[in-house]
Amino acid sequence: MVNRFSQSTLQRAILLLLFGGGHISPLHADDVVKPKLRIALTSLRERPLYTVVYFYDHDGVNSGTIVGQVALQPSRSDHHPALSRDGKQCVFAAEVVSKVSTILSWDVAAKKTIPLTELSKTPNAQMAPTLSGDGNLLAFEAWNRTGSPGRWDILLFDLKKKSFVDLPNLNTTRDDERKPAFSQDGRW
Repeated sequence: MVNRFSQSTLQRAILLLLFGGGHISPLHADDVVKPKLRIALTSLRERPLYTVVYFYDHDGVNSGTIVGQVALQPSRSDHHPALSRDGKQCVFAAEVVSKVSTILSWDVAAKKTIPLTELSKTPNAQMAPTLSGDGNLLAFEAWNRTGSPGRWDILLFDLKKKSFVDLPNLNTTRDDERKPAFSQDGRW
């Protein structure tokens, strides 16, 4: 039976290569996998004074729905969400009333916060996070953080190594550097 299955599979593969142009295509329209799009966004829909991060999935054609959100926290506005390429991790700025904003990370599937302890070691604001596509690098803006030139500066943090990455000649003492963004592959 194993030989018959293997022979049958081999025959199908040869026919596909000969008549299918070298690629395998679905036999039925229902077998087509539709592309998905995940968007992280903020909205006041649930709380008129505090924004919440929501996750919206679209089928790539004409249908979409809200599929989740970051857990609500009293008096906290969450903003500027950024997703990893696979849509499983989201970073965002969180601002509690009467406190400075900080960067948080959210595991979308597990619906829980991923601790970023090393980033919390500052009394000053941190905002506008962005993730490299693989989710390993986090760039963000920080106000007057120890070790940086001062003012608003761009910082880069390696999430796997849990350490900051040096960015020589990027930040200046005279000007603000803000709102970083990665290319999808994280190279640019």
